[in-house]
Amino acid sequence: MSTNKIKAFIFDFGNVLSLAPPADLMKGMADYLDAEEEAFSNAYYKWRNHYDDGTYSQHQYWEAVAETLGSQISQSHSQALFDLDYNMWFREPNRDTCAWVSYLRDHGYRVALLSNMPGDHQRHLDIHCDWFPTFHHRTFSGPLKCAKPNPEIYHHTLDGLGVKADETVFIDDNADNIAAARALGLHSIHFKNAQQAAAEIKTAHSIDLPLQNFEE
Repeated sequence: MSTNKIKAFIFDFGNVLSLAPPADLMKGMADYLDAEEEAFSNAYYKWRNHYDDGTYSQHQYWEAVAETLGSQISQSHSQALFDLDYNMWFREPNRDTCAWVSYLRDHGYRVALLSNMPGDHQRHLDIHCDWFPTFHHRTFSGPLKCAKPNPEIYHHTLDGLGVKADETVFIDDNADNIAAARALGLHSIHFKNAQQAAAEIKTAHSIDLPLQNFEE
């Protein structure tokens, strides 16, 4: 382990441990609702936090998205949209960042997942994603009924790891989540790609993370 004070790493899921979904998969959901892609994207993200934090069930979320677009859907429609949504986010791992989890564990660091993820997505993740890394602690927003950037969810993860904020590196692709983590004292990396994140971690903390350029 490095001689610096970093003891733990916290990883986001979407766009960090999994690759960013291609645009045509979002378009597939928009087409299912006969919506323009931009209008669908706006509706999709407008209600997403209510789904992520467990306020809305799967059907309630997709019902809200459809109603925003001037449509109505049945339970079977929401299941079909769930399948499209799940396949979009869980289609392919970022093999570099997933390898980091095992590497860091092997080198004595604590590792955690902190993901805004509904409970039904989490259940599918555990069943279908055999590539998913093993963590010392996992925090999912749905079961906790609290989502990033709420400070409570960061505290929950730190407590689960048994570390302090200033002993931890947090890696996430969302600027609001990064700002919230920094306000709590976590060393935070605004993830764009594995090469950029590895370089920033090496500069800030003298920790070398392996890269095989799987993203390219």
